[in-house]
Amino acid sequence: MLTIKRIIAGILSFFAPIWIIIVMIVSVYIALFMENSTSQIEEEFFPFMIAFLIITVFFVLTTITLMIVYIVHASKNKNFSSSEKLAWIFSLYMFNIFVIPIYWYFYIFKKQTLTE
Repeated sequence: MLTIKRIIAGILSFFAPIWIIIVMIVSVYIALFMENSTSQIEEEFFPFMIAFLIITVFFVLTTITLMIVYIVHASKNKNFSSSEKLAWIFSLYMFNIFVIPIYWYFYIFKKQTLTE
């Protein structure tokens, strides 16, 4: 992979876990803020919620795309034994949000940096 593609893949790899943290913080804030709210405050949050939904859909699609790309990369990696390939493919599929940044660091970023 080219250096710029590796950096972009790395940035996108870390977006989903960071977004999960932001969603949890905002959800708690909204739950606490909306507890004593009126309908007028709820109407003010509508554009924010639409933007929040659009960004979430973007991150879901990005995560699915990265999962597919990294599964293909893991399946074609000649340095992996068949059991390692299976373990990475299973991990990327089942725990993708948390495993994608780890896979990127060890097998896309670090591996490429050592060979250059």
